[in-house]
Amino acid sequence: MLKTFSIASFILVFLLLSPPTMASAGWTRTYQGEDMDILAPFSMVQTLDSGYATAISGMLRRVDNVGYEGHFITSFELQILKTDSNGGVQWKHSYPTVEDPNHVFPTIYTYSENYAIVQTADQGYVVAGGGFWLFKVDSQGSVLWSRIYQLDDESSAYSQLFSMIQTSDGGFALAGLVETYNGGRDFWLIKTNSLGVAQWNQTYNSGTYTEAGGIVVPREDIAKCVIQTNDGGFALVGSASLFSASTSSVVYSSWVVKTDAQGKQLWNKGYDLLNIQGYKTVIIQTIDSGYAIAGTQNNDFCLFKISSTGQFQWSKIYGDPQDDNPCSLVQFEDGGYAIAGTWTPTNTTRTRPTMGLLRTDSSGQTLWIKNYSAKESGTTFSWDQENAMIKTSDGSYAVVGSTQFGSETHQDVFFVKTETLEQSTTITPIPTPVTSEPSTTQTPTQTSTTSPTPITPEYAELMPLTIILTASLAITFTLKTRKQSIQKN
Repeated sequence: MLKTFSIASFILVFLLLSPPTMASAGWTRTYQGEDMDILAPFSMVQTLDSGYATAISGMLRRVDNVGYEGHFITSFELQILKTDSNGGVQWKHSYPTVEDPNHVFPTIYTYSENYAIVQTADQGYVVAGGGFWLFKVDSQGSVLWSRIYQLDDESSAYSQLFSMIQTSDGGFALAGLVETYNGGRDFWLIKTNSLGVAQWNQTYNSGTYTEAGGIVVPREDIAKCVIQTNDGGFALVGSASLFSASTSSVVYSSWVVKTDAQGKQLWNKGYDLLNIQGYKTVIIQTIDSGYAIAGTQNNDFCLFKISSTGQFQWSKIYGDPQDDNPCSLVQFEDGGYAIAGTWTPTNTTRTRPTMGLLRTDSSGQTLWIKNYSAKESGTTFSWDQENAMIKTSDGSYAVVGSTQFGSETHQDVFFVKTETLEQSTTITPIPTPVTSEPSTTQTPTQTSTTSPTPITPEYAELMPLTIILTASLAITFTLKTRKQSIQKN
């Protein structure tokens, strides 16, 4: 049975810990909740008014001495923080907070959910996260609609979203994993219209592996990032599990799936790179119509380049044996790349990670590296973790992450706006089609059950998708693809 959760947003006072400070990095801001709040920003977008909107995961801890002294009540929520171009807070909303029978929200069980945020042409925002939860707010953060997507109870045990984008038709594409009772985990891709109504969905599975003793085990395939490609299709990147005979253990490698505009798989490739599970992996389409992928290899930044058909071209490793994990990747007109993430500098007195920004040329050779730290006092440094980076319209970078210093009981949001480092650009919103609000019931959308080619063996299986609606490197894998029909209640 599906459970429905409802909320209405309300504005909380968001404390501005430090005023804007002009420095070589441009300006920085630190945003704090209450004394014991743990805040982790996961996604950021530059808005049409040149400000910023950030999706933040919050773990809120409040003292409740009922029963015994020092007892805490912990709750979890998503926050949207809207600032102006200088980082000044304009508004902040939290979701979910109180019950609202007009909107459907899931229960949030942890502050480490992966959230994604985009701005729409009407100046509203769409946010996705958790177990395939998508909702839209207006320009001031009031909820307009909310959706939760999941396979039916008989086939789906668990799902987790890691990536969401706005598509060229004004709709949205969501990617992550779905775990079924049949075993294993699959890439899961859902395409919706501009109102969040699902149009089609697909799962992609790399097959099985055989453990010692001949036990056949379904692979764990976890999609970490989706992009829309120049041909209107999609490219997904994530991880796939394998069994290593040399270590007698399960290992991970990266896996890329390319689809057409309807999610039909065109090709897939595995790469013996990005072997650390649990960190972000990102993909972009390059100016030559190939792809660049960034992730973590042996606790270092790793960037590798493949062709438009997935053929491996080159790879680069950046960093020393520290815990360095990239989160964002962009390419520039000169063909070079910028990679951002958590970075521990070497040959310094600093022993804790910073928010790092690395610029390369078109072949991946390092041009410069910058590090940003929220606080230091003598030989004591803050612990900084970067979760998102974007190139801004004025040629700067905006990077955001979390920071904690010394014995502080709170973890704060740390935002850096750099000086102009690249050529300026213009923010162009994707137009939102004029559509009517959907009714609470819809006729199921049927999609083709043709098996993807050229992968063998061919495999297709219909599986219903239930949607809760409201009114307002190369290892060859054998790919199984399940085409989904859609059932709406």
